[in-house]
Amino acid sequence: MMLEIKQTLSMKLTHRLMMVPMLQQSIKLLQLSKLELTQLIHQELQENPMLEESQLESGERATEEANQKDIKAEDIKLSDENDGVEKTESEIDWQSFIDDDIVDTEYNRSYSDNDERELPPLENILTKPQSLQNYLLWQLRMTSTITDEEFRIGEMITGNIDENGYLRASTEEVTKILGIEDVEKVSKVLQLIQKFDPLGVGARNPQECLILQIKEEEPNASLIKKIIQYHIMQMEAKQYQNIAKTMGISLNKMRELAEIILTYDPKPGRRFNPEISHYIVPDVYVYKVGNEYVISLNDEGLPQLRVSNVYRKILRKGKTVPDNTRKYVEEKLRSAVWLIKSIQQRQRTLFNVGKSIVSFQKDFLDRGVAYLKPLTLVDVANDISMHESTISRVTTNKYMHTPQGIFELKFFFNSGLRKRNGDYISSVRVKEMLREFIKNEDSRKPYSDTQILELLKKQGVVIARRTIAKYRDELNILPSQKRKIIYPDQ
Repeated sequence: MMLEIKQTLSMKLTHRLMMVPMLQQSIKLLQLSKLELTQLIHQELQENPMLEESQLESGERATEEANQKDIKAEDIKLSDENDGVEKTESEIDWQSFIDDDIVDTEYNRSYSDNDERELPPLENILTKPQSLQNYLLWQLRMTSTITDEEFRIGEMITGNIDENGYLRASTEEVTKILGIEDVEKVSKVLQLIQKFDPLGVGARNPQECLILQIKEEEPNASLIKKIIQYHIMQMEAKQYQNIAKTMGISLNKMRELAEIILTYDPKPGRRFNPEISHYIVPDVYVYKVGNEYVISLNDEGLPQLRVSNVYRKILRKGKTVPDNTRKYVEEKLRSAVWLIKSIQQRQRTLFNVGKSIVSFQKDFLDRGVAYLKPLTLVDVANDISMHESTISRVTTNKYMHTPQGIFELKFFFNSGLRKRNGDYISSVRVKEMLREFIKNEDSRKPYSDTQILELLKKQGVVIARRTIAKYRDELNILPSQKRKIIYPDQ
């Protein structure tokens, strides 16, 4: 069988959606937070000589913005319409402007060493907190009897202790990495480190971590160790009666031992890795004026951009401009104009989305979380005539300050559950109801998921039991058997 191979030339007409870099930048601006947008603007101010920050007051700024809107095609594309300009006006040192040799003394005044500067107070200067590894190494150095080899082993061990205080490498692995023949040497150093502060550090599992925290002077040390070794799962489920029966001790004695065990820290390294506070700056403010809600964008600290009038005048008057300079200036001017318009479009879109959310969630603003309505991206998109993907981008990493508190914009978008009367109730409202049920339950007999299901049905909410378990997990609420508290008279 013979196969014939031949080349042919054909034409095919297709449509493809191409995103130019400027359009990509415009889409990117939508999903930036206020801090990220500010950083991007400062970066553009440094890289693009056509951009400058407006230092005008609010009244003057309005006039300047009107002038900036009058950016015509001749500002972006040089033409030969300046033939009538006198030679003295057209002979301009372009390179000096491009290299920023001419400095505006009003906005670019430099400071000498003799100028007075207001420095921050010393108490406002933060230092890096001490890490768990550094703290353990310091204790290791303070051990006078340790040899150089043991210190080297200790360095390797502490380097493999995670943020919770657990050793994530076996003694055999440490021995192999260091090229040591005797694994007992590593075990000896590990035992030394396990006596360091905080107690429980260097453990390889939760049981060992808790056992290391048993004090030597504890009279019930042997019983506590036995509970941790063999009954830790029952202990977690608060099955105190079963443990007491198995160990042959009274229920009161078991409660006493459980209280001691609960004082131990299963993650002793956490205090060296405190959670960093993240301060939220709202992007949108909502105020109530009379019976209506008014929204405003938070522009504080956001640089106000404008196209440099110096460069615009040069572009209009310049005649004898080198090609490479002309192309560079055209590109930078086009980029500056697009950035300014993209930021304006971003702010306009954010304002419209915020206004739409307020109109949908007025009951929430008046009465609280319990009255949050089900809302989807499509609802807002249809309301302001935009695509839902645009709504998704502009609500990313954005926050709204309301009379009820500060919330992420995505908080206002939630699914709805159908009630028996045909109405819908938001999932946030159902979670609040679930939280209230558990808050008011009898801790001796906490509600099971099935019982919560029946309580919600009495409120007219149709929901599956697995959905209740899902919402409970999202609220970080334990199952009923782990919420149960055993009292002495039980």
